[in-house]
Amino acid sequence: MTTAPRWRRILTALAALLGGLLLLEGLSSVLLFARDVPRRVQAPIAERTHTEHDPDLGWRHRAGVTHRDLYGPGRSLTINAQGLRALREYGPRAAGAPRRVLCVGDSFTLGYGVDDAHSWPAQLERALSGWEALNMGQGGYGIDQAWLWYRRDGPAFEHELVLFAFIADDFRRMRTATFLGYAKPLLRWREGELALTHAPVPARDYEQPFLTQNLPLLAELRSVALALRLAGREASSARVDKQVLDDLEAERVAAAIFAEFARAAQSTGRRAALVALPSLDPRDPSKLAPLPPALLRACESASSAGAPLIDLHAAFEALDDAARRELFLLDTALTAPGAKGHYSPRGNEFVAAELARALEQRGLLATPERR
Repeated sequence: MTTAPRWRRILTALAALLGGLLLLEGLSSVLLFARDVPRRVQAPIAERTHTEHDPDLGWRHRAGVTHRDLYGPGRSLTINAQGLRALREYGPRAAGAPRRVLCVGDSFTLGYGVDDAHSWPAQLERALSGWEALNMGQGGYGIDQAWLWYRRDGPAFEHELVLFAFIADDFRRMRTATFLGYAKPLLRWREGELALTHAPVPARDYEQPFLTQNLPLLAELRSVALALRLAGREASSARVDKQVLDDLEAERVAAAIFAEFARAAQSTGRRAALVALPSLDPRDPSKLAPLPPALLRACESASSAGAPLIDLHAAFEALDDAARRELFLLDTALTAPGAKGHYSPRGNEFVAAELARALEQRGLLATPERR
């Protein structure tokens, strides 16, 4: 019997050791992944329940559907046939019918976490005599998507006043080509004007919500990370919602959006205003998230064009800590996932009351001249 050369035995032993280490590494990765999945996996967000893919906007409400108890017992969401959160349709108005204010914004305008009757647009309607308030809010929208939606579909609704509402985070969303991994359009600043990019928006991310929201988690498996890298999707696996616009471009884009918004309203004889809605600071929920200085500077372009800024932060800050906490949904056991930090019914009522007061003081409820 011939004995294998010593060098060959050493190579064989090293190969076995390396194979064992690779097997141990792979097994450890799988075990750690399996341990973490139950607490880190993300279920599809609530918006997926009542939205559908939109190639222009990324997603939009699915029209003509009522979702009973979507946000918890007694907290239903109704989308009318026109794609607005409403219990009725809005057709042409007869003589003497109430005037209309169109409320454009994100999930804070939609009324995420509360019943149809408790969103701030619904409560604003009750606070304003002789007015209807139309809710054109959509969860997850940034400043860019809210503007694109209003520009495309808003003119179809008769209205005398339009409010463009936003929170601090909407400025960040405007700087990315995704929201929680879902593809969205992106407005850029090109040669002195707005340029629409990432449109039409592909449906792939929307049609695979579990994979879209959990891709960073799955990429912790080295085999998945390698497959993503080979497929050219390394950035998607490394970080969700990567910022594309730098500070200067973001400010220019926001300023252009607000200026176009003001000019569009003015050209049709409508009144318009921007509304800065307070939200909680994710780093310290006991405080309000500060508005980025660049966002405030961008608002100046709309103010000079006839769309003033109504900033509700001072009204929230004037309350004591306990009273301010009551304005937000903080009991996650009683609300839908993702609802924490949105306005409570009391918070929506407070916003509506402050808005009604500000609109009256600024003369925005006066009958505008039609052109």
